[in-house]
Amino acid sequence: MPLDSTDAYVLSRIDGVTLAHEIVDACGLDTRTVTEVLNRLTAMGLIQWTDEAPASEVSEPSSDRPGGRVSGTRISTKRNIEAIRGATPQLLEGFERLTHYQLLGLYSDCADHEIKLSHMRARNLEEGTLAARMAARLGAERVLARVFTAYEVLRSSQGRRKYDEYLLYREETRAIEDALSEGVRRASLVPSRAPSSTPVSKGGVSKEDSMVPPHLPAESITADHLVAALREHAPRGARRKRAEGLVRDAIAEREADNLVGATNALRLANSILPDCTALEGALATVTREMNESLAPTLRAQAMYEENLQMWEAAAETWEKVLLGQSDDARAALGVAQALLEAGGDLKRARRRAEEAVKAAPEDAECRRTLARVYIAAGMTKSAQRALNIADSLERQENNRRGVLSRVSARWRRS
Repeated sequence: MPLDSTDAYVLSRIDGVTLAHEIVDACGLDTRTVTEVLNRLTAMGLIQWTDEAPASEVSEPSSDRPGGRVSGTRISTKRNIEAIRGATPQLLEGFERLTHYQLLGLYSDCADHEIKLSHMRARNLEEGTLAARMAARLGAERVLARVFTAYEVLRSSQGRRKYDEYLLYREETRAIEDALSEGVRRASLVPSRAPSSTPVSKGGVSKEDSMVPPHLPAESITADHLVAALREHAPRGARRKRAEGLVRDAIAEREADNLVGATNALRLANSILPDCTALEGALATVTREMNESLAPTLRAQAMYEENLQMWEAAAETWEKVLLGQSDDARAALGVAQALLEAGGDLKRARRRAEEAVKAAPEDAECRRTLARVYIAAGMTKSAQRALNIADSLERQENNRRGVLSRVSARWRRS
């Protein structure tokens, strides 16, 4: 049985790892078409499924299953097994994401004596401990450094309390970041064009990739406006139909205050039908709204990381705060200070310190932090100028406080 162009195209999107509903997104075709192709490929013996459910049972989504998802069955492969061998990037990322409790093999409600016992076992890299398994792949020095940090934080009641509070914020932000990463991954599966349709921009002129899409006014982010823009932008077909469905999903998620879901739906729609100015503008606006809504939670997390002296993590979290509050002097200052403490990128520290000074020119702490960056970079003259300005600002502030204090004392006597 020969393959037609659609069969060959769907087959090219199967890599042994991608889920069935992700293949639908990657092809940019409707669910029924992809399901029929998967059934034919299975019948021809070109693909096989790992569980007992054959491809013929991959059915159309019901009304209570949003997003046009089909079965999550994976096509059989050895790639997943091979991915966990050795110090892969995924393993390194997983190690960094471990909490202190997980690294020591503890529950969060463990007793103090359990912390001491688990630390001793982890420090000695006893067989069967997570620390020992990680050390075998990542090296003992790296793992033991984290074991020491974990014990130092958890051994005192105050340090443990602050860490538990921090975990609440981290859990929330990590869940959001994981959802966004999954949205980016799914969008990346979509090829630039499908064989059955060629999306074109209005007027037949494609935009340069380097252009930043303008933000669409928030009041214009409606299903009617965006669907009309899609219909003007692209010819009728399965890709446009899929993009229209994603737009409607995004509007519903935004109205329900699920800005992460709205962002992911719009990102996927942009991948299926690229170069639509209205769609790109809607994605830019909703992404900005999402970053603004996340900023308070990220700010609290960054402050906990500073208190726990987790400087690298604090620098990255303050950077995320800046995504939603670009003119926030405290966030820019936090990045610069954390990078200095961590011995990180001095160029980035200087840029953020200068931004903090620009946003809060009367803040002596911002000036002193900039001076510290200049000193670390060997820019002694610039550092001295920044320190002189900081001293002047502090004298002015002290004089102001002195005047207010004297006025207040006179008022009380009268």
